[in-house]
Amino acid sequence: MTKPQTRQLTPNDIEQLTRQGCSAQQWETVQVSPNLDITRIENVQFSGEVTIGAQVKYMPLKGDVHLPCGIRNARIHNCTFGDNVYVNHVKTLLANYNVQSDVMINDVHSLCVHGESAFGNGTQVRPVVEAGGREVKIYDTLTSQVAMMMAMFRNRPKLIDNLNAMVDRFVQSVRSSTGLIANGARITHCGTLENLKVGPHAIIDGAAHLENGSINSTAEDPATIGVGVIARNFICSSGSQITDQVIIEECFVGQGVQLGLQYSTKNSLFFANCEGFHGEACSIFAGPYTVTHHKSTLLIAGLFSFMNAGSGSNQSNHKYKLGPVHQGIMERGCRLASDSYMMWPMKIGAFTLVMGQHYCNCNSSALPFSYLMEENGQSLLLPGMALRGIGTVRDGQKWAKRDRRKDPNILDKVMTDPINPYTAGKIAEGIDLLIQLKKKLGPEDTSIAYRGLTIKPASIETGLELYQLALDEYLGDCLIRHLQNTPEIPRPNTPKEPTDVSDWADLGGLIGLSSKIDDIIDAIENNYIDNFERLASRFSEIFDEYHHDEWAWATEMIRKYWNCPLEELTHDKMILKIKEVLDTSKKLTKMRLKDAQKEFALDGRVGFGMDNTEIQRDREFLAVRGNFQTNSFVQKLKGQLNEKISLVNTIIKDLSP
Repeated sequence: MTKPQTRQLTPNDIEQLTRQGCSAQQWETVQVSPNLDITRIENVQFSGEVTIGAQVKYMPLKGDVHLPCGIRNARIHNCTFGDNVYVNHVKTLLANYNVQSDVMINDVHSLCVHGESAFGNGTQVRPVVEAGGREVKIYDTLTSQVAMMMAMFRNRPKLIDNLNAMVDRFVQSVRSSTGLIANGARITHCGTLENLKVGPHAIIDGAAHLENGSINSTAEDPATIGVGVIARNFICSSGSQITDQVIIEECFVGQGVQLGLQYSTKNSLFFANCEGFHGEACSIFAGPYTVTHHKSTLLIAGLFSFMNAGSGSNQSNHKYKLGPVHQGIMERGCRLASDSYMMWPMKIGAFTLVMGQHYCNCNSSALPFSYLMEENGQSLLLPGMALRGIGTVRDGQKWAKRDRRKDPNILDKVMTDPINPYTAGKIAEGIDLLIQLKKKLGPEDTSIAYRGLTIKPASIETGLELYQLALDEYLGDCLIRHLQNTPEIPRPNTPKEPTDVSDWADLGGLIGLSSKIDDIIDAIENNYIDNFERLASRFSEIFDEYHHDEWAWATEMIRKYWNCPLEELTHDKMILKIKEVLDTSKKLTKMRLKDAQKEFALDGRVGFGMDNTEIQRDREFLAVRGNFQTNSFVQKLKGQLNEKISLVNTIIKDLSP
């Protein structure tokens, strides 16, 4: 990069600056652009080395107002200013900063770097276990995948040591005694800002106190820090929004994350598209799409992803023995009903709805898509019930639409489909488990205990039916997608075929073969991967190869659960099988539509029609909520089934002799 041309101030310049209220410890240390308009520097006190670029344009403000660029009413120490900056009313000091072009700094108490700083990089965060033991060192480009390895693979000490060494090297590369305010950033109406690095086009408006942090904004996806925010020892990523008196300490805020409305959090990690409003969090690993919107909600000492916390949700990680050492793991897609409570430690299976109070320290990981309810002080599990509900289908569709990330460099690799090889593998595990539990039931048994949970015989039967339907539909969908692209009898993908049908993992939202993740871990431990660029590339490979690996896995699952090796299929058997799959989809769609129809029943119309007549009630309900037949989601669900019917008919036609 070519260094901009500068010159020393002339005696005439110094005389004019003095008339304009300026002073300097040593005018010789002030360098300016040959194109600088001297009249735009007013009432400024200079000290140390200062360089000022050309100030010739006007800075646009709200309301179509434009103010002349320049530096006014400030004390400046050891700073470099690019072209066309607007600096005004820095009340105490602007010190040790490289302020790039087109930056606005207006009405700020102080903006300084004290000594050397890594600007939040290297800060040690304690997620999942409040008392420590799963520390994650944060850095500018931290991903949910790397953080998951750091926090949850503590049985691999060499992995942790080498990852920390990579962070330490990165920290040294960014450590500086000079901060950065990058091109196009706007810092207005703020309090004390210390040891802060600000990325391109970031907006900091009304922040109360920011200390030791990086705001990694981009032109494509600016980051925003809003009114009253207090943040210490933090990093926030492109597209993130931290507003409305939020308090964060020792936190990483990922791409597209929104924290607002007085949310407070400490020692926590928030990854892609999380939302936190009103409530509080302490020592949480909030994987992608973790959402909490209620003032009365506390999330503490847990691992979450794709999770929605209802009002009054609460957990306890302290049994008043050895301190807050307990943790909770909620696999992807869980939901917490209002006023739910869980006493850690617990592990909750994917896409489980938790209702009521639970003190059982249970483990339902092998029984996903369930309802966990409280009944007479016991934790009652209804396996598979979420599979017939409309909510799970809606979740899968809304997540993809709600990806707010616009940065070309997407950090977290995320799969949003509710049923994928990881959760389908859990469903298969659940089928085997329920069969075993069924065999243990005696003729007089009204329930059976499993890992702190209570399961009733009728729930086992229902769970088996729903699990089998869901697994059949998913494997059938894999087969149909393959036939759509390859209109002939499919054969297994032998080169990368996994040997274990359950060999999948959810690594911070990335669904991939456990064997491939193990290969990455081995490469880190042996220093074959020694920087984060290479590591990100390996995660991208898993992401890109997902569909190939999914099909290879599906062929093995078809062999095991359908007793139907693909290499033995004839055209007639294939046609019969995809017809069976279509019937399964019709059955599940009917269940889900029936669940959706409950939203339009009479008991859902309570509160409509203020004159209390049935006619007015129904008319108002129709005006506000619409009807079942015209509901957009219902229409979409029916449309998807019709598309599948049409696709299957086309495939059958292609397969027919």
